[in-house]
Amino acid sequence: MKIFSIAWFSFFYFIIVTPLWASSAVVLTYHRVGEDDIPTTNVTLEQFEQQLDYLQQHDFNVWPLSRILTLLLSGERLPERTIAITFDDAYLSVYTEAFPRLQAKGFPFTLFVATDPVDQGFRRYLSWPQLREMKAAGVTIANHSKSHAYMVRALAGETEREYQQRVMGEIENAQQRLMEELGDAPNFFAYPYGEYSTELMAIVKLLGYYGIGQHSGAISAKSNPQAVARFPINEHYSDMADFALKVNSYPLAIAQQSIENPIWRGQHAPQLVIALEKSVEGVAELACYASGQGRMDIEWLDRERLQFSIQAVKPLSVGRHRYTCTAPDSRRRYQWFSQLWVVMPSPDL
Repeated sequence: MKIFSIAWFSFFYFIIVTPLWASSAVVLTYHRVGEDDIPTTNVTLEQFEQQLDYLQQHDFNVWPLSRILTLLLSGERLPERTIAITFDDAYLSVYTEAFPRLQAKGFPFTLFVATDPVDQGFRRYLSWPQLREMKAAGVTIANHSKSHAYMVRALAGETEREYQQRVMGEIENAQQRLMEELGDAPNFFAYPYGEYSTELMAIVKLLGYYGIGQHSGAISAKSNPQAVARFPINEHYSDMADFALKVNSYPLAIAQQSIENPIWRGQHAPQLVIALEKSVEGVAELACYASGQGRMDIEWLDRERLQFSIQAVKPLSVGRHRYTCTAPDSRRRYQWFSQLWVVMPSPDL
């Protein structure tokens, strides 16, 4: 998209000059709480309560996402164990189950709302009066698009200009509805399905929003403000040991990476070349994984420069995937990096 020819170098190639554990945060994203008939996007009440108890018992600083991003991206340092809690899609169980439990703990959170289901009164979704009640209690209500449309590529027969107008309309119409119903809304946009492309990030940046993803990992001042990482939490990824590992993680210090755009159309799996900063501890225990395929071989291209290559053995199926690399530091806290891939179908299909 020619009108968005932005210097993406600054988004994906960066220099780390201080240890990332010194000022980083973890953002969690949930969808449903206590809706046991939909396990793929749900956490059970028992799991949710255990997780909140863990954060409280281990003295985590549970802050609003807005506060974290404002401080991080202005270069200010955060205390260790800083975390934000978010929810996507405005399901009713956020109001009936999560909201009272979070209030009881004094934990703030952010709710990303797709406005059409609320406007249309869909079953198992929140209403505007409930959202106003939550906002009055201190909950941040933010933009998750108008219709939760698939936004990472143009529709069949859609021109570049039509695509841009559709995406802008999804974001701006949702923001207008939030403003009309709630009085104000922050400049946050959570990508539907957590998927984005360089073109979509450019639109989000042009409109003046932070872009919030669902690829796993912690965030720091060096994070791309149009691709803010969050750890997705559901029933299948709610083991307490796994939860503790994630909330105590911090970003793996990446100096360079070879591929910018998460969109992948190749017949084989993408090869990703990464150069680590010298500050990375535990390189001997570095491990990288491809979603659905397990651990990948690491090919060291230059050990002195900490440059390596990873590639899944099998081609990635159409849809959303991740490459994830982790390394433990001397305190056994994990440094974490995740690369989103959105694999497109072949034009011949």
